[in-house]
Amino acid sequence: MDTDRPNRLAGQASPYLRRHGGHPVDWYPWGDEAFELARRLDRPVFVSVGYAACHWCHVMEALCFRDAEVAALMNTAFVNVKVDREERPDVDELLMTACTLLTGSGGWPLSVVMTPDRSPFWAGTFLPKRGRSGRPGMMELVPRIAALWRDDRRRLLGAAHEITAHLAAIHTVPSPELPDPGAADAAFSRLRSSFDPDHGGFGGAPKFPALHQVLFLLGYPGGASGDEAVAMATRTLDGILDGGIHDQLGHGIHRYATDVRWLVPHWEKMLPDQAMLLLALAEAFAVVGQERYRTAALDTAGFLERCLAGPEELFRAAVDADGEGGEGRYYLWTAKEIRSALPPEEARVAFAVWGIEEDGNHGRPPAGERDGTNVLHVAGTPDSVAGELGIPRSRVIELLENARELLLEIRERRPRPPVDGSLLTDWNALAAAGLTRVGRLLGEPRLVERARAVEAAIWTRMETPSGELLHRPARDGAPVPALLDDHVFLAWAELELYAVTFDPRHIERAIGLADTIENRFSSGTDGAFFRTPGDTVGLGIRTVPLADTDLPSPNAVMVLVLVRLARLTGEDRYERRAEALLRAAAGAVARHPTRHLFLLHAENLARRPGTEVVVVGPRHDPATGALLLAARDAGRDAAILLVEPSVDDPIRRLAPFTAAMGMACGLPTAHVCRDRTCFPPVTDPGALHDLLGRA
Repeated sequence: MDTDRPNRLAGQASPYLRRHGGHPVDWYPWGDEAFELARRLDRPVFVSVGYAACHWCHVMEALCFRDAEVAALMNTAFVNVKVDREERPDVDELLMTACTLLTGSGGWPLSVVMTPDRSPFWAGTFLPKRGRSGRPGMMELVPRIAALWRDDRRRLLGAAHEITAHLAAIHTVPSPELPDPGAADAAFSRLRSSFDPDHGGFGGAPKFPALHQVLFLLGYPGGASGDEAVAMATRTLDGILDGGIHDQLGHGIHRYATDVRWLVPHWEKMLPDQAMLLLALAEAFAVVGQERYRTAALDTAGFLERCLAGPEELFRAAVDADGEGGEGRYYLWTAKEIRSALPPEEARVAFAVWGIEEDGNHGRPPAGERDGTNVLHVAGTPDSVAGELGIPRSRVIELLENARELLLEIRERRPRPPVDGSLLTDWNALAAAGLTRVGRLLGEPRLVERARAVEAAIWTRMETPSGELLHRPARDGAPVPALLDDHVFLAWAELELYAVTFDPRHIERAIGLADTIENRFSSGTDGAFFRTPGDTVGLGIRTVPLADTDLPSPNAVMVLVLVRLARLTGEDRYERRAEALLRAAAGAVARHPTRHLFLLHAENLARRPGTEVVVVGPRHDPATGALLLAARDAGRDAAILLVEPSVDDPIRRLAPFTAAMGMACGLPTAHVCRDRTCFPPVTDPGALHDLLGRA
């Protein structure tokens, strides 16, 4: 039996928490109130962590949290707390670590039972109402834990103390070590050993895009192995783009594939995954120049605008896995539906290109029996289909595009999956960085303008009157302080924007963010950075995130930010701080190189001799623009500064080393320095291009 009545989540800012606001479970949001009540009532605290686009979170909600029997047990035995992992990644991080320590694995929905002083002693993931196959459900588990709390509390408290001690040990600030010069080669070797040459990607099912792996491989300085690394990166991108994990009609990628072929996805679409795809596609296009990466990048940007655009220029967090008709049904097609929707010639091409089968190619869990529906994926190229059907290649492309437009139009009339409307600083900043890099490397200024709008909206909506950055908009409920990720990803976006707009405000903002990070998140002058500005979880533990997750580690991105600031401003303090951070991370990188690929990617940038190009000239002078274009073209990794001839230009203050650099003979002039050695200034774009090629 289901019962709906308002609880304390009904008025929360998080859409995910509000979704649970009508449950019979007497939910509390994470905070002191819940744990103080647990102390007064002498009860454990049941914490459920999930997010709005998570399919199995919705399943557990339907089976357990909307069920009156389960709710009655929970309300009697526990104080119950619901957490949105997008809103409180700091809570999620520590509780997920506890789950991994207790069970050996983790995932969402995450279920943790804690003492009133916030020490976890039991953890698991998805739980049904009743147990099966030897695994307990909520109806068995809740009374069992309640009995242990009543009759064997000493053992539970001992377990809680032990887990908390392990958490503290895991998250101890690392001691500095000398970086291992062979760590990048070791990471490449391990990636090569797990690489899937048939489909791309690494390891078996489930298979995640892990696009920071692609970025590492595209920038791997491995000599002869560099070509192999690029081939692994592009094969992975091709597998993703060809698979069902990539929405062949509406674009964007789903969360992960449940199989090794990238065919059947886990259906939610998350904003940060799209941002990372943009970054990877832009780099791949710059490295190998394949047109499909340009097209895919533009299509992904189009998906963001069409499906995730939110209020005031920001992007919303995700498209849900579930919709009317069940998980993924919005994206699936039967052969009959395709034939009914398309003219015969277009249907023939669609069947051949997208691998449509009469009995379907999609199976329902848990057994995976085919259900008659198809996941669209690239099963045939225009060349192969042209040969198979006996029609020109150009005609195949034309018919396929017509089919895509018709099917998308029909799909748009289906009930759409819900969209998670959360507006998050870190994810929006990462999207701004991705859009900017695509705009710069692909020559698409409209994407840069879109990124500038996102960046401006972050400062408008995510900043308090006192100037503190927030994780989510200031006007949406109780403020959630910004984490390291928010500051670092926004600094990254600012530097990407400066590289294409040459607006000094972006450097000023990046410097301000770097200073805030140093002041509020530093674990010491020779250490890495904490994720939180204080003990925001209440366990007496602050985490130091070094390893990549589905996103790059914020400490790794901070290395990139510091190195770029050092080269743009000429300030040695940034370079020294980047070196200290790399030393702090060195032990973890040496032990687990493939878990720290973005740190290795950033370290590679830090170890390369830096190239600075200072173009002095009026901003709107075509000759100035020609020099900037030559510098971008020939020096993709160079730090490029635009200095107006006026002595009042802010860049003169932000980058004091430019003070003596001026125009030669009254003409816009480029000054090139490499590895602390400067070359004679040049005024000709061709000469600048040649100089950068030699430098």
